Amino acid sequence: MIEKKKQVGIWLAWLLIWPIIVSWLYQHSSIDTSFDLFSFIAFLLLAVMVALFPITINKTPIFLINSVSLATFLIYGLFIEIIVTQLAMIFVLIRLKISKHDAYRIPLNLIMFLAVSLISASAYYLSSPYMPERLVFLNYNILQLLIYMFIAFLANQIILFLIKRFIYNRKVAFLGEGFYFSLFIMGYTVPSGIVLVYLYQSFNALGILMMSIPIVTISISLKLYYQSKTTNQYLVQVNQLAQKLTGYYTRDDILKTYLSTVPEIFPADSVVIYELFHGDQYKRVRLLNDKNGLVLEENIVDRNGHFIVEQAINIGKTTIYDKVKRWEHLATNDLVNIGESMMAMPIQKNYQTVAVIVIIAKKRYAFLSILVSVLTVLNHYLGIALDNAKYYESIELKSQTDHLTRLPNLRYFEKILTDYRAISPSEGCSLIMIDLDHFKVINDQYGHECGNEVLVQVADLIQNYLKRQGNAEVARYGGEEFIIFLPNYKQAKGIKLAEEIRSLIEQTAFICHHHILSHQETIKLNLTASLGVASYPEQTDHLDELIRLADRAMYIGAKREGRNKVAAYQR
Repeated sequence: MIEKKKQVGIWLAWLLIWPIIVSWLYQHSSIDTSFDLFSFIAFLLLAVMVALFPITINKTPIFLINSVSLATFLIYGLFIEIIVTQLAMIFVLIRLKISKHDAYRIPLNLIMFLAVSLISASAYYLSSPYMPERLVFLNYNILQLLIYMFIAFLANQIILFLIKRFIYNRKVAFLGEGFYFSLFIMGYTVPSGIVLVYLYQSFNALGILMMSIPIVTISISLKLYYQSKTTNQYLVQVNQLAQKLTGYYTRDDILKTYLSTVPEIFPADSVVIYELFHGDQYKRVRLLNDKNGLVLEENIVDRNGHFIVEQAINIGKTTIYDKVKRWEHLATNDLVNIGESMMAMPIQKNYQTVAVIVIIAKKRYAFLSILVSVLTVLNHYLGIALDNAKYYESIELKSQTDHLTRLPNLRYFEKILTDYRAISPSEGCSLIMIDLDHFKVINDQYGHECGNEVLVQVADLIQNYLKRQGNAEVARYGGEEFIIFLPNYKQAKGIKLAEEIRSLIEQTAFICHHHILSHQETIKLNLTASLGVASYPEQTDHLDELIRLADRAMYIGAKREGRNKVAAYQR
């Protein structure tokens, strides 16, 4: 859709130019006495039938109406040719049921076809005095007809190029596939137009009917050929995208690639993926076309109000709506305001819907059966890729998670430090090493199961406390040791937090259910911990040394000094 100012300008230009030119032509045109309404209607119906089968090349529809326009021009003159062409285009545009937002396309097309008719007719009349007499067929000079058609072709290409560049703001090449196709098709339109004139002169309206069969047949054949060609192009692009998707191992990479690529291939102004959760919620990942580029949004939404998703799940197959009035009651307002056409496609695994993809386009009737078939293939690959990513991420999570406490393990913790080092931190950071005091006594007196229970409770205690501190990361270092990374924490702030954790552990009673004592169901245990703190860049210039320095501070400054203490590394 183009800017509002441009739409208003197109309507004003049409209201000013079209009536004046058409009325002037009517007053100054001499219509042949052989004109009859029945033959005029026959030409108009033929023009409409041809226009109903446009050939789309690079998203631009090309109408093979030139042969009918040429015959009408030769038989009845410029005014009747303009009326036939304009009425045919109006009928086709109305038949497309374009939305009110795209209504400007009606005057835009009428102005374009009017300009082409005027320019080509002017070239025909102006070239008449210079034509050799020996190239005459059916009282028409062949060279003059070729000039008429070539100028019509050239004017049409130039006007289309200008419209795309300055009205739609698209960067397109002038000598594209559509240019060469239209040039090639001139070899069909000139002879077919001449044959149509001959048949009309010989058989009147019956001659038009006779010629309509090959003209419409060729139009349909070319349309089907280019549809199959377009389908193959879609399949090539889908195959390339599918290879990308199946090559990624994380859900985020897969979704970002899918959401950013689909609008480049298919008519899509917004793509929304609903991943299903247990209960009454979805995870919604949405792509918006913004003036600044592609913007990804992700959030959890309630099922209430997202009936379009529920319907897709219940039906179990793709649902298409060509106008917003047919689906606005099924969706939330932020989707309704985006466009007209909507397609909801469920993604299934083992006959169960695991996600729903909603694609919205601004144009009506945007989703043809070809697109649905190709998208079905693509979304099958998407489902496989997401399933593979889920499996990979679960394996990766297990390899980076301590099986007992469910905290990150040392491997993951070292990755955090590596990632932090890569951004060259300017604010500095601190690291805390925690060791539970006399933990071997608990294992010996109450059993290892009890010790494991205590470790889990300590892990939960530290993790829940750190959730209130921002982006602090805690991991199990090994045995009864834990490690905390504090981005943007200077030494004093790190020591203060360490003291708070030490005090919290000391004041907490840990409950043990699985112990080796036979005379008690549960026991309460009190613990203390020794903590060491090291900071960058105050104690070291190298982040890699923080773990060693914090460990040294914990053993020398806290353990050796009586335990239940916080010690900072001293150079």
